[in-house]
Amino acid sequence: MSEVVLVTDAGGVLGAAVARALADGGRRVFAGVDPQREGYRAALAEHAEHARRRGRPLTGVDLPLGDQRAVESGVAAVVGQAGLLDVVVHVTESAVVGPVESFTVYQLTQMFDRAVLRGQRVNRAVLPLLRDQGRGRILWVGVRPVTEGRPDVGLVAGWSALSDRIVAGYASELAPLGVEVCGVTAEVDHALLRPVLPADRGVAESYGARPGSDALSGVGWTTPPSRPGGAGPETTVPGREEVVAAAIARAVAGLLGGDDPLPRHVLLDQQGRPADRTRTATRQVSDSGPAGG
Repeated sequence: MSEVVLVTDAGGVLGAAVARALADGGRRVFAGVDPQREGYRAALAEHAEHARRRGRPLTGVDLPLGDQRAVESGVAAVVGQAGLLDVVVHVTESAVVGPVESFTVYQLTQMFDRAVLRGQRVNRAVLPLLRDQGRGRILWVGVRPVTEGRPDVGLVAGWSALSDRIVAGYASELAPLGVEVCGVTAEVDHALLRPVLPADRGVAESYGARPGSDALSGVGWTTPPSRPGGAGPETTVPGREEVVAAAIARAVAGLLGGDDPLPRHVLLDQQGRPADRTRTATRQVSDSGPAGG
C-alpha cells in the first residue's frame, strides 16, 4: 500500500510542486489548499488536471490554515477518505525584507501566524493519529532569501531560528514515539518568496538614508502600484518559480523515498542540492526524484 501524504499550502507554487512530485512517485497525496488563498479554485482544478492527465493519486482538498477547528475538519476529511495518514509536509513561502523596527506589531502577529501557528494547528490535528499509529513523518519545508551580507533580513534570521528550534523540539519529543521530524530549508534569491515589506515605510527609508545602508534599496524587491505596501510579490522571470520549485520538490521526494531515517535538518540551494553550509547533519538527497512509492 502506498504512503498517504498530506501537503499543506499546496495552492502555492512550491506546495503544488511538492504535492505533484510525491504523487508522481506513487504516493497517495492530498494537496491542501486554503480557501482564503488567492487562486484557490484554480489550484484545485490544476491538481485535478494533473491527476487526470498523468493518472496520479493526487487529490486537492480544502485545508484552511487560519482556524484550528477548520484544520481539524480538513484533516479528518483526508483520514476519512484514505483511512490513515503516513506523512505530513508543511510548506511555507513567505519572507520578510526590511529593518526590524519598520514592521508594525500587527505585521509581526501575522508573520508569527504564518511561521509558527499554521504548522502548529496542523500538527495538533495530525499528531494524535500518528502517535497512536506509532509511526509517521513530518517535514517542514520552507524557503528564505540568501541572507549572507544583507542588512535587511534580521527578521528572516529571527523567524528561521524560531522555526528551527520548534522543529528540533518536535523531533526530540516525537522520536521515541516513532514519528520522524525533519526541517528542510531552501535558500533562494527571489524566486518563490512572497515578501512582506514594512508597513512603516518612513522608518524603513530612514535606515536607507544612512551612509553604508542599503535597506530597501537595491535589493530587488518591488511592490506593484496596484497593491498596498507589504502585500506585493517580488518581480520574477515567468516560469523561473516553477523551475526552482520543481528542483526543491525533487529533493523533498528524494528524502522521503529512501529507507534511512530522516535527518533533523537539511539546507538546500535553489537547485535542490545540499548547500555547502549546514547547521545540522545533512545527508545527500537525490536530484533525480523519489525511488518509488
